[in-house]
Amino acid sequence: MNILITGASGFIAAHLILFLKKNHNIYGLDLNKSNNTAFCHDVRKKLLTSHLPSKIDLIIFLVNKIKCCHF
Repeated sequence: MNILITGASGFIAAHLILFLKKNHNIYGLDLNKSNNTAFCHDVRKKLLTSHLPSKIDLIIFLVNKIKCCHF
């Protein structure tokens, strides 16, 4: 199974990736580069899907709150 995990450099995602990569193809996406990050991207912006594998079976969204504005 091809799994895309956002927030890949975070604590929970890093441990989940270690567990899942034994049996699945894992693609980490995060704003910051880390050992678990296959793609660096800001999730607030449009993602060019041409950079991703042609088939993603599951997306696990683990992005932390991003400070962007104050109201």
